[in-house]
Amino acid sequence: MMIVKDVASFIKNPDDFVLQSPKRAALFSIAFKIIGVALLAINSSNLIATFVISSLCFFSASLYIDNKILKNIEPLFFKFIEKAINHKPEKVGFFLGRILNMVMNADPLSRIRGIYQGYFFQSNL
Repeated sequence: MMIVKDVASFIKNPDDFVLQSPKRAALFSIAFKIIGVALLAINSSNLIATFVISSLCFFSASLYIDNKILKNIEPLFFKFIEKAINHKPEKVGFFLGRILNMVMNADPLSRIRGIYQGYFFQSNL
């Protein structure tokens, strides 16, 4: 029932649906591509045209969803960045600032030296 509501809301206003639930839109796109490939893989001598036409319909629906996702990529990207960057370091979750801080404060020469010594001077080689 939830899928029917999602499809109905996508048909009514596709841009709002993509902005409100981008994961579902991407999942629908992937599902339509899988269904299209499956319909092309089914071999039937009598109804080959039916399977080709239906697979093209699923592929075109998938491309339409991809077009709507790419059309709204800028707001989706900034929405992802807002969720990814966490301003409270004590909060559990993905903290992009901590990872960037480790990369910025790393000493690349000592890292390379350690990798070189660990790779070439191991006793078990």
